[in-house]
Amino acid sequence: MSFRHHPAHRAGELVADGYVVIDVREPYELALGALPDSTNIPLGQLRHRIAGYPRHTRIALVCQTGNRSLEAAETLVRMGFTNVVNLLGGVTGAARRTIAA
Repeated sequence: MSFRHHPAHRAGELVADGYVVIDVREPYELALGALPDSTNIPLGQLRHRIAGYPRHTRIALVCQTGNRSLEAAETLVRMGFTNVVNLLGGVTGAARRTIAA
């Protein structure tokens, strides 16, 4: 099983579809901005804190630019999660898109 990609500026579509948005940045980074309706689970804690979630949970992952969320998506797929999305561009990309609109 693999994961798919989705533009971060359109994360609201996934939330409307029942996805849980997990921000894998460190708590101090949230001051730079966060996506609405996201839950913070830092990448270093993800394996332990996500273990209680059902493997079919719809999960969208975001970070600042998309690198850590990509690593997180790969980790969740290896753990057996089947509905995983990496939010491309991260919070930075979503903010740029919002400002440009």
